[in-house]
Formats: sequence, structure tokens, C-alpha cells
Amino acid sequence: DVSARLLAALRSSPNLTRFFRPAHTAAVRSLAFSSDGTLLASAGLDHTILLWDAVNFWRLTAPLKLHTDNVFSVAFRKGDKILASGSADKTIRLWNVETGEPAAQPLRLDADVHSVSFSPDGKLLASAGADGVVRLWDVVEIPGSPLQLTQRAVLGGHDGPVYMVAFSPDGRLVGSAGADKTVRLWDVRTQTVSATLKGHRGAVWSLAFSPDGRSLASGDDDSKITLWDVATRRTQSTLRAHKAAVFNVAFSPSSTKLASVDVDGRILLWDIAGRAYLLNGQQPAHRELTGYKSNVYGMAFSPAANGDVIVTGTEDGNIIRWDDPSRKWLGQGIKLDAPVHVVAFGPDNKMMATATDTSKTTTTTAASATTGDTIVLWNVTDGNLASPVPQQPFLEGHVGRITGLAFSPDGRRLASASLDGTVRRWTVATSRPEGLPLIGHRGAVNGVAFHPDGKIIASCGEDGVIILWDAASGKELPGGRLSLSNGEVGSLAFAPDKMTLASGGPNGTVVFWDLSSRRRIGDLTPPKTPDSKVADAVRTLAYSPDGKTLAFGSGSSIFVFDVVSRRQLPGSPFAQHKDKVTSLAFTLDGGVLASASLDSTIILWNLGTGRRMGPPLDEQQAPINSLAFSPDGRTLVSGSDLRPPYWSLISWDFNAKSWRSRGCQVASRSLTEEEWARWFGKEQYRPMTCPIALVMQADAVALDGEKKAAADRYAQMTAIASKTTDVDWNNYLCMFGSLDGFASIVMPACERAVTADPATEAFYRDSRGLARAMVGRYAEAADDFDAFLKWSEGKEDYEPRRPKRAAWVAALRRSQNPFDAPTLRDVRRE
Repeated sequence: DVSARLLAALRSSPNLTRFFRPAHTAAVRSLAFSSDGTLLASAGLDHTILLWDAVNFWRLTAPLKLHTDNVFSVAFRKGDKILASGSADKTIRLWNVETGEPAAQPLRLDADVHSVSFSPDGKLLASAGADGVVRLWDVVEIPGSPLQLTQRAVLGGHDGPVYMVAFSPDGRLVGSAGADKTVRLWDVRTQTVSATLKGHRGAVWSLAFSPDGRSLASGDDDSKITLWDVATRRTQSTLRAHKAAVFNVAFSPSSTKLASVDVDGRILLWDIAGRAYLLNGQQPAHRELTGYKSNVYGMAFSPAANGDVIVTGTEDGNIIRWDDPSRKWLGQGIKLDAPVHVVAFGPDNKMMATATDTSKTTTTTAASATTGDTIVLWNVTDGNLASPVPQQPFLEGHVGRITGLAFSPDGRRLASASLDGTVRRWTVATSRPEGLPLIGHRGAVNGVAFHPDGKIIASCGEDGVIILWDAASGKELPGGRLSLSNGEVGSLAFAPDKMTLASGGPNGTVVFWDLSSRRRIGDLTPPKTPDSKVADAVRTLAYSPDGKTLAFGSGSSIFVFDVVSRRQLPGSPFAQHKDKVTSLAFTLDGGVLASASLDSTIILWNLGTGRRMGPPLDEQQAPINSLAFSPDGRTLVSGSDLRPPYWSLISWDFNAKSWRSRGCQVASRSLTEEEWARWFGKEQYRPMTCPIALVMQADAVALDGEKKAAADRYAQMTAIASKTTDVDWNNYLCMFGSLDGFASIVMPACERAVTADPATEAFYRDSRGLARAMVGRYAEAADDFDAFLKWSEGKEDYEPRRPKRAAWVAALRRSQNPFDAPTLRDVRRE
């Protein structure tokens, strides 16, 4: 039930992917990404600016605290080495991004500064504020001296405060949004008004140019967003979906999406690709990002994620990362551009098979000459389904759709059944057929299964017959033809006790067969109820791994029975699918049942409570034909019809540990006692629910200059971590404790991370090398970095780090410490 609640919570807010914590202590008014999306600057009403690693979600420097009042705006200059900020203290400041130190003397004005923006070439800075004017400043670089800002122009015309300014992508225009309900476009060269855009019925709080330069968006106090054509200065569309003042708008890097936020906390994402709305006079479609309720002020699109990532700043001081609604964390598509009819796992967690109709692929690379389905064997490395490798050659020979796949218990043989009326055997190692097709059914074969001892293959067909075959010879076993007299056999499964075979018959009936006598020993027919909707043969059935539970699907209903008592489990029948149930699979412990349906959804059922676990999995957006759990129970794979751009083959993360980890990543902090009770019931409260988040908090305390408090936190966590097997926690303690100057305190954590697993030892020696260098153990540090260099050789992801490590080793061998302040800052950004 705990897993069910956690899954439901994560699935209900799939777009909220991360909090940046600890963040501000008051509202976040402005956010800005560096040009490559790796850095994020945030400005708050707590008078501070924070610099973040936008990839790893941690702080990079101490807070920038020279402003004495609310900070309203931040902006990166071209090259990302300089940050500008504007504040209610009536100053504009420039900051060195690498050091967090001032890069120029502050500019002191006569009014609050609401907005700052650099020109694309970085040579001009625009500012605007409470005095109602826009100012242009030349950014003057003098070698060996701080930067200087010299005023080029004062652009007056607004009647009241100006809330936002922005340069056009070509740098020729500056747009300004004012309390006077207008947007003004200023010609940078002539320093005159190029256009005054009217139509808003309230103060204009926000504006943004699209990266392609064609459109301008502005949001007002009357909850409206106006899209303007920059060339003609005419309105393209008025977007009406917000119910409160639109405080910020931003375009995606591709100019195909517009994000908007209002002061009531709603975040909307508008699809403006193709600008079809210009032709039909309608509003573009929009979606809402939900999962956290707070007034929203700051917002920015990441330039590094194809427009799929947005960050927002809230009134309560949080910074939140959101992924585009089309991205959901649980499912990972596997590249196979064709419909998938059947999926099956080998017993060793290293092989997966799919039956695919390659005649319907949308590309030529996967096309096949066969007229029937093709079987693809996938090599799965260490159970990792993020990038399985298809094994060549593909298995071809059937001339019809494949209806069933089954691996032998030793994983050496694969059996397949098809609508072409045959069963085929394949040698997995060679991808070659084994003997001739097994022919015995009159008509389509609906399913195939291996006996638990691997010596028998069973098949069932529309002819109402079950045939038992000798798996080695392919011959029909004596007395191995089991017949129903009243219809086809839609599915079958061997019981784990090795003595019983269950088969799916017509009208929702399951028939049991004794394998020793080959006789029918009983039927199971659920009582008809208004919810059962039994009107079809049993097309899918499955035993739980311990054999105590049997589940089967008939029509759109699922029935779950206790095998011994023949009584339905609580909640059965499950009747929430809207079309026929096609496939069923149990988790390793038998506590969860997954069901697939032609209604394009997968539903997870908690058999202990008889309830659905969270909303259905609907990422494939096409009829689901088959699903299977990996032998270790950590992954669920589903195959569906092909409906581009959606995946026809998806692996689903079903590891409860990773769900908890995901929850920690989203929250970026440990749970309160109230939250713990909500998710974990009566289990004893653990304050360190998310230990890595606590490391980030200790790091923030250190960056804030509270060294004694930080040292105490690192010491406490190092002591507690000694009683756990959490390698990542120990490694984070090692790295950040060393970066913050507490290497001697966290050294035990460094040792635990390195010695925990020989397979990961060399990787974690990189962090221990830093710690040893910081305490003067230079020779040992050099040995650690040498080990990391050997391990990372040929690994593309680590190639940028290797020259640095080589230089560190050389210095350490000379008994020199290479970790000065700039180097430590560089390590923090890796």
C-alpha cells in the first residue's frame, strides 16, 4: 500500500521533476539560464542571488548578498561569465559568475530597478524601473580593470512604471512592458519609439520575444496574453485561459511553445508550432503543469533541452523544474519502429524477445521480407532495459501474426505460436530455427507455454484443442491432445506445481487439466455480476510466481482467484478497462498484477487492497497487445500497435527503491513526520528519508559561511552513514565535505564508498582522491586519481575530466596541492 500511494503521487504530477533546494527564504522574482543551460541564476525578495548547477541541482557559490533590498531581475551576458541584477535598492550590479564577486561598481539610480536585459552581443544592457523610463548602457571593457556601465540613452514615453524589458534576437529592438497598459518597441540605433502596441486592458507585467524573432508575447494584469507579429506590429492572437495576472511569459528555444505563469500559481504551456491558430482564428492548444500550489513569479525555459524543461520561482521561495507534459518518468521508450504483438523475458534477465510486424514499420531500416511477424531477440545488459541491443539475425518463418512467445526455463530455447497454425522452436544462441514447424492444430494457434521442467511445450488453438509436444523432438506426446467440446482455447499457463495446466475457454471459463492423467479436473466460472461483463473467451491468464493466485481476463474484466479456495480476491472482478484485456503479469512477489488492454492503457492492481495503484499508464497511446515483467521484477515491458510519435515498445521502471529515490529527487529534502505518516503509515519515522538532500543542505550551510554548523552536520551524517549500505550517500558526503573544507571529517565516508563494491571502486576513488589531497596525503591521492584514469579510459562521458586528473596527478607526485579555489569551483561544476 505504501508503494501504491507513492506511485500514485508521482504519477499524478509527472511533470514536476525537481526542486532546487535549499533555495530562497522569500519569493523568487526572476530566473535566468546561461546560454548552454548548465547554469541557473535566481533572484529573490530575500535580497539575494543564487547561482546553481542546473544539471546537478546544487549551489555553486555563496549567496550574492550585496543588494540591500528585493532583487527583481537577473540576466546573463553573452559568454555566461557576467551576470547583471536589478533591485529595489535602486542599483544595478554586475557579478563575476565564476567567483560570485562583483565585476563592476554598482550603478545607483533614483528609482527601483524592475528589469535588466543584455543585448545578444553583450555590448549593451537595458534597464527599466519605477521611474517609467528605459535606459541603455554601454558595457565597457578595459583590460585589467572592472567592467564599466556608461549610459547611452534614456528612453521616455511610458506613463508609469516599466516592469520588463527585453532585446529582440537580432538586437535591433528593445521591448518594454508598462503599467500604462502598453508595450513599446524601441529602435536601438535611433533610440526612438518604433511602435506602441495597444490593446491590453491592464498593466503589462511581462514580455518576451520568440527566438526566431517573429513574435512577441506580453502578459497583463487582466489575465490575458497577447501575441504580436513583430514585423507588422499587429495582434496575432489573444490567449485567454488564466484567471489572474500573468506575471511572466517565455518562449521555448524552438519558438514552438509559449509558457505563461500567473500570480495564482497556474503554469500553462501553449502549443504555437506552425501558427495554425493564425488561420482559423482560434486559440492555440494549451496544457497545465500541476503538482505544486503557490503563486508563481519567475520563469525561464532551459535553452539546452529542446524546449522541454521549464523552471519556475514561487512566492514561498522555491525553484521548481518542470518537464514537458509529454515526458513521464516511469516509462522509457525502446527504439523499435513497428507494432509489437508479444513480449517475453528469458529466465536469466539477460534476454528479451518481441514479436513484431515489420511490414508496418514507418522506416526502411526495420523492414523485413517476411509476410508474417518477425521475432527480435534483445540482449539486456545486467537487466538494464534503457538501451537493449537487438540480436542478429532476426527470427523469421511464420507467415501470420505471432500470438505467443515462451522461453524454456534454461533460456536456451524459444517457442512461438502463430495465426498461421504452427508452433516453432528456435535456438536462442544462434537465432536459428530448431527442426520443422510443429503442425497439429486446425486453424490459428492462440498461445504457447513451456512446462516448468522445460521438457514439454503446450499450445492451444481456435480448434478447441491443447497439444502437448516433446520440447526436444518436436513430436506430439502420447495422449497429449486435450480437447474442449464447446469452443476455442484462448490462452494457457502451467501451474508452478508442475502438475496442473490451466486453459482459457469460452464465456469466461477456465479449465484445469491434470498433466499426469491428461484429464480435465475442474472448471472455474466466475459468478456473473453487473460489473463482470463476461462476454468473451479467456484470452489471457497468469499464475502468480508462488502458484497461489490465478488471474484471467475475459472481455474488459479481470478475475483474480485464490487457487486453493477458488474464491475471488478482494476487489475482483476488476472492471476499469474500457476495452478487451489482452495481457496479464504478476510481480515477483505476487502482490501486484499488471493488466494491458486494447483501450491503450496498462493498470497496476494492488492485490492486497484490491485497488488500482495510481492512474493508468497511457504513454503508448495505442492498443496494448502484451506485457511481461523481467525475472528480477524490476522492469515491466509492454508492446503495442504503432502510433507515431508514441513508442510501441516501452520499459517501465517498477523498482520500488527507484520510486523512493525518485520521490527524494523531486522533493530534494527529507520528509516531515506528517508526510512520513501519510506515505509510510505506522512505520517508525526516519528523519533522514532522503540523505543526499541532507548533504546538499549541509553544503548550502557551508556556502552561507556557517562553518561550525556545517561541520556539525557533516560529522553527524558521516556517523549515521557508517550504519548504512548507501554508497551514493557516502560518496556525496565525501565529495561535498571535501569541497567545503571538511575532508578530515568525511574521510570515513570516502573509505566506505570505495570499499563497498569492487565493481565501482575506481569510480569512487575520484572523490576519495580529492579528500586525501585536501588533508595532505598527496601520494595516496595521486594513486586514487590514477585508478580513476585507468577506469575511465575509453568512456566518452568522462573524457573531459581526464586531462584535469592527469594534471592533478603530476602536481601531487611533486608533493603539490593542485586544489586552489578556482580548481575547487571547477570540480563543483563537473
